[in-house]
Amino acid sequence: MNYIWEILLRTRANGVLDENLFFAQAKECSPWYEQSFPCLNEDTVTGPVVEINSLCRFSSIFQELLHEMENSEYLRFLFDVGIHVLADQETMSGVSKRDFYVQKLLRDMEKGEFCTSVSQTFQTLSDAQKHSVASLLLAQYETGSSLLMFRQSLTLFYPQAILYQLKLHPEQLLLYLGLTNANMEIIQMLQDLFLPLQYQVRIFWSKHFGVWDVDATMIFDEIEIY
Repeated sequence: MNYIWEILLRTRANGVLDENLFFAQAKECSPWYEQSFPCLNEDTVTGPVVEINSLCRFSSIFQELLHEMENSEYLRFLFDVGIHVLADQETMSGVSKRDFYVQKLLRDMEKGEFCTSVSQTFQTLSDAQKHSVASLLLAQYETGSSLLMFRQSLTLFYPQAILYQLKLHPEQLLLYLGLTNANMEIIQMLQDLFLPLQYQVRIFWSKHFGVWDVDATMIFDEIEIY
């Protein structure tokens, strides 16, 4: 972990928000390394203050600033902002416009921009799950909310889930999960994000409801009454 973009990616992977890092110019540093950790092979960031050698790659930007920075708190904060901008740009290098939007939605959900309950549940997901949910949410923004989006979100976490829609009351849905240990917080998050407002869902956890003329659903002691 040598460059500022590597530091940013590593701390993000560990759940640290960018704004919780403060970049500072190291007083003692190697001219050959951008990071200025006590150990050159350091792979974790232990504190909010991250010392770096800005002259390694950005001397044309910061060389004059460093002469005045030691006695100016304003310039130290300006330096931190500048490094954050450069590091963020480098992490986005080669990223498509769509990926940029997905990352923006991902950060918004983590920060609670949608609602507190969504943020709390979203933060428990793996990085891959977070990216999948954010990608699907972007697709919903592009095409509009629909039952298809809700179904797709369910199958991200529960591939065996089956969603039924009643003919006589199409706004009523029956969701069969086939599990006793499904995470209710995740299901609620998916409803909050993807279920169109006009629909109501009743969940069947482990036992399927009986369907007339479908023998597999009419086994005694293994069906729910609807």
